[in-house]
Amino acid sequence: EVALLFFDPVDKGYRFELHFADGKHEGGRASLDGSVLRIINIVPDGGFRRLTINRVSANVWHETGERSADGKIWRTYLDARFTRVNE
Repeated sequence: EVALLFFDPVDKGYRFELHFADGKHEGGRASLDGSVLRIINIVPDGGFRRLTINRVSANVWHETGERSADGKIWRTYLDARFTRVNE
């Protein structure tokens, strides 16, 4: 699995692409507001997925994953806090 986040000069906004080993891929829009990255994409089997990553500090971030059938009502499926451990 490979994830790409890049600026699209045509749309003048950020894009997100996720590529899987079986050749399938997903893409969507991304926005960056200070320390918050938000990615929204259309799910191949229907609906939408939204991932919000909030950098709390240099080594800590909070991720929230949500799904929606219509893009209006969102239901959380992931709520996690991660800490990077330096070796």
